[in-house]
Formats: sequence, structure tokens, C-alpha cells
Amino acid sequence: MKIGLVTECKVLKSIPKVGFIQSIEKSPSIKAFGMVKRIEDDATVICSIDKLGEHIMIEFEKNINLRIGELIEVNGSLELERE
Repeated sequence: MKIGLVTECKVLKSIPKVGFIQSIEKSPSIKAFGMVKRIEDDATVICSIDKLGEHIMIEFEKNINLRIGELIEVNGSLELERE
């Protein structure tokens, strides 16, 4: 599972109790709150997001400057990749 097409990211001081919000039922549009666990490259991180999982890939549309342990809020598209 991953969150792609992320164009907006905010660093937070704390995470809300909910791990994510899907305001339109069955829509891939998602607002998620998580902790950066690993930096993959300039535009990809792995996050822990409550109720989604410990290793959720987040792909940004542009390069980002995040650090491990930061709490973030992102808006993007929830995607399920099958291997």
C-alpha cells in the first residue's frame, strides 16, 4: 500500500488520534498523518500510519526535505500495489 500523487505536506508537532481521513467514501483521495520511518530518496519516504500500517510508502510530486522521526500530514491518493 502506498500514498502517491502527494502535492502537500506539513510537519506537525503531534499527530491526531485518527491515522487518516477519507472524506469521500471509496475515493482514493486521502489525508494521512504519520511518522517518517525511513527516507528512500529525494521524493519518497516510508511512514508509520495508524490503521494503515508501519511501512507505508509516500511518493511526493516534488523533492522533499524531511527527517526520520518527523510527524507529517499529507494529502494524496491511496494506492494498492500488487506484486
